[in-house]
Amino acid sequence: MPLRLPECPAYERPLVRVAQAAAEALARRDGAADLSDITVLLRSLGSPHVWPRLWSMQGQSLAEADVQAAWRAWLGQGPAQGQRRCGSARVRSSDGREVLAAVVVDALADLGPLPLEARTGQWLRLDARPLVAVREARLLLLGPDGQSPRSAAVHPNASGLHAAFSLDSAGLWRLQLLLDVGAGPRPALEAWIFVDMPPDLEAVLRAAPGEGQVPPPGAGRDELRAALSHMIETARRAQGIQPLRRDWALDDLAQRHAEAMSSSGQTAHDVGGGLPTDRVARAGLRLRRVGENVARARSLARAHRALWDSPAHRGNMLDPGFSAVGIGVARAEPDDVWVCELFAEPGG
Repeated sequence: MPLRLPECPAYERPLVRVAQAAAEALARRDGAADLSDITVLLRSLGSPHVWPRLWSMQGQSLAEADVQAAWRAWLGQGPAQGQRRCGSARVRSSDGREVLAAVVVDALADLGPLPLEARTGQWLRLDARPLVAVREARLLLLGPDGQSPRSAAVHPNASGLHAAFSLDSAGLWRLQLLLDVGAGPRPALEAWIFVDMPPDLEAVLRAAPGEGQVPPPGAGRDELRAALSHMIETARRAQGIQPLRRDWALDDLAQRHAEAMSSSGQTAHDVGGGLPTDRVARAGLRLRRVGENVARARSLARAHRALWDSPAHRGNMLDPGFSAVGIGVARAEPDDVWVCELFAEPGG
């Protein structure tokens, strides 16, 4: 059944299809959709948007006034930057429950057509139309070899942002456009290109280095943090990069941020306590440079894979200039894990 919610000026077909899938999963009592699964489904449908947010509500009989009040309260927690795009769905479960789901993104830019398949060495062009004022733009290209992403220059003109690039090896390439809209670079658009191979979901879902080193069932917070730290070290070791030193002051900041994200229901670098640089400065830490990875997933391994598959986040994970890390893990429910990885280069 169609569902239209207030304060959603634009609906997009891929977001509607993802909302439908999420509502059907809840109707089957499969649990809330994993945000990394939502992202994979969006990419497979050709949607370039990042940071999707999922809202749901269910009950035997939902009053319209209650639905709208719950929706507006949840919507008000999220970011206001960019243009809101939505998808929503309403289904009825076999036991008579009404299940509502909506997927929301706050788009910073729109992406022009890109091929899903390409040949090795073929020159390609990315075209993007910003929806907000942009200070700086950078394109990251993440290849199939497990290494850090490389950058391509982005050139602005009157019609938008443009970048020309070629991909030099066969396999799945992930593209990520970073935009600085006032608080440092952040992912704004993503796309996949399969080079010299047909589109293959198996290539997309490949495990990340270290993902198999999962903590035992019922592991406590410190065990979860240690396991995530070990996953990061495995990824760095695979590329011959020096290990990171666990820093307890960074640990405290990362843990506080993971818990703040869990409490607010937002996966973001600022959920009311400021950006990473703000939080580091308030703690009195003297650091030359910081980087932060945040994620939410059903398990620690899935969170690690989501970060590994993101060019900017993998760049932080494999940055040889970072020598210290703080790890935060918050578990709201058994299958709802929030993580924060705070990387640092000492000095300053």
